[in-house]
Amino acid sequence: MSAKRIIALSIGSNVGDREANIKKAVSILEKDLHSRFKKSPVFECPPMYYREQDVFYNCCVSFESSLPALELHKITRSVEKKAGRKKSKIDKGPRVIDIDIIFIGSEIITEEPFTVPHMDMQNRMFVLKPLECIIPDFEHPAMQMTVRELIEECPDGTNLKKVKDFWKKKKGSNK
Repeated sequence: MSAKRIIALSIGSNVGDREANIKKAVSILEKDLHSRFKKSPVFECPPMYYREQDVFYNCCVSFESSLPALELHKITRSVEKKAGRKKSKIDKGPRVIDIDIIFIGSEIITEEPFTVPHMDMQNRMFVLKPLECIIPDFEHPAMQMTVRELIEECPDGTNLKKVKDFWKKKKGSNK
């Protein structure tokens, strides 16, 4: 088994109860990956590509693991299905849940079924801003820039709105 390294995931939802969708996915991920996550605040963001859809809730989580990259990919796809994601006919269209692998330590993977670091992360403020909250000094292994530096260079000028008290437990709730 390989050494533990920092893994970062981006999680988003814009269908149904976005808060419940993200909390469910994070809970399943923590259980399936046997990890406790460092969680960013959640930000409300307009859709980036296909604009005819509802706004997203987006966040990032990080954790340490020695899990092989392909196994991590299989688990994230499985969790998307468990959390209610269905195959969409619209590319970049509405999603109950979307989980992207952003970083797996200093690994660079360029073959199918996925690319790590995520190929568009440096162009997406909805990924960079949450990442900055949990791993601001993490260095992109290919670009050799920290998350903070990537934000300074990011062409995406989207103004993100922080969702207040997202991770706080509600009174009378175990969740």
